Amino acid sequence: MTLFARWRESPPTKVNDVAVYDERADAWWSDDDPYFTPLRAMVPPRLSFFQLHGIALAGTRVLDVGAGGGFLSVEMAARGALVTALDLAPRALAAARGEARRRALDLHAVAASGEQLPCKDASFELVVCTDVLPHVLDKQPLFDELVRVLAPGGKLFVATMNRTMLARLVLITLGEDILGLIARGTHVVAQFITPDELAQQMRARGLQLAMVEGVGPAGIDRKGFTFGKVPTRAVMYQALFTK
Repeated sequence: MTLFARWRESPPTKVNDVAVYDERADAWWSDDDPYFTPLRAMVPPRLSFFQLHGIALAGTRVLDVGAGGGFLSVEMAARGALVTALDLAPRALAAARGEARRRALDLHAVAASGEQLPCKDASFELVVCTDVLPHVLDKQPLFDELVRVLAPGGKLFVATMNRTMLARLVLITLGEDILGLIARGTHVVAQFITPDELAQQMRARGLQLAMVEGVGPAGIDRKGFTFGKVPTRAVMYQALFTK
């Protein structure tokens, strides 16, 4: 497998559709799968964010909305969090369960929509929503649900893409169309959201912005780019809100 392995032969049959994550579910935890490797590379900066900003995981009730194959869910469980992983893609969730079993971790995985969470009000101390918003056209019901299940004093962590020309250039023109590092059709720039828009939506629901930072390529290894904190939020960012 070359450094920048490309998934060009069989691009997704559905554009911006979560079914894509089920179609290749057997490859979720492959060490060199060209489609899932970039998603997996995003986990270290998220864990670093938690550590840097004092977000405790051990013993914390965590809901991971849009968990996919469990890259972040499994790592949070490995750090002692009581994780419920939720996603619409059942085969992806099966991959998450399988990896958790392999590592002897307790992970509760549920196939459900983020717009209709099968959870009680105020039942989680930390709610995580990563790489989900670009796939949601009407984000209002999702925002309502994320806040509803968050306990008083709890934290909401969101990682997503900014709606800028630079984000379109980097993620779609370069990432999808030219370099092939991301499967074609994964992103629709109109569904990206700016940090200000996200903060406004959360304020309207009673949450306060605690921190927002840019994230992007920070190095390189044999599998491709590594990711970390970067000075600009113009492409991707991660934000923390408190209730």
